[in-house]
Amino acid sequence: MDWWKNNAKDYPLLSKFAKRYLTPDCTTRMSEGLFSTARNVFTYQRMSLNEAQMIIFLNRILPVINYRY
Repeated sequence: MDWWKNNAKDYPLLSKFAKRYLTPDCTTRMSEGLFSTARNVFTYQRMSLNEAQMIIFLNRILPVINYRY
């Protein structure tokens, strides 16, 4: 990232993309929650989700995939 910072004036658009897409996320809370939810869905438990669990899953996954309802 230092290279992009030092050369930002020569490559302004690319440096913005690099800053946005090449840096790690500051928090892992969202990804941990997503993996936790995915673990429950894509394992043996997926066939035993009750209605409440399905609603919780949809509530968490729909914003992640930018679904508007």
